[in-house]
Amino acid sequence: MNSILKTICCIFLISSICVEAQEIEANKTSLLEDKIVRINLLSPGFGVELKTGKYSSLSLSAGVTNSWLYPTMNDESHNGEFGFVYSIEPFINVNQKFFYNLNKRLKEGKNLSYNSGNFISIRSMALGSPFAGNITRKNDYQFYLIPSWGIQRSYNRIHFLFDVGPLFVFDGKGNSGFFPMLLRVNLGYNF
Repeated sequence: MNSILKTICCIFLISSICVEAQEIEANKTSLLEDKIVRINLLSPGFGVELKTGKYSSLSLSAGVTNSWLYPTMNDESHNGEFGFVYSIEPFINVNQKFFYNLNKRLKEGKNLSYNSGNFISIRSMALGSPFAGNITRKNDYQFYLIPSWGIQRSYNRIHFLFDVGPLFVFDGKGNSGFFPMLLRVNLGYNF
């Protein structure tokens, strides 16, 4: 448990250092929004995206999601009526994004509103105790680390996000697993 707590603290410390180190850059002309508040629809919840530098942002979100892909983290699962295995649980997500094509999009006259651009990121996520599902997990709490590549676009106030990357998952009892590719698609509304 101590090593997991140290890992989580390191993730947040690194994110904080990135935010602090880039705050001077953020005072220069930036193509990113200072603050975006949004509601997410596909994994119901809410979030905020804060500018941390000229080309970077920190996205924080919380809500409810479906998790079912990681058999090494489950004691057993029971196929539902249609063979579907699922677990509905609360989540907290922290995502440091580094945008790399904003200047190109600006030169081509493409939309930059609400941080529309391509990015690479490091994402950490904590899942809480499931409140519905047909999976028995080895531990009620799981933690994910996901380096990813993604795009996000906004069409008026409608937000679309897609990212992909490998996933490392672990829990407080020493169980862990690796999943080579996690796809995330999200749809939301920007305020």
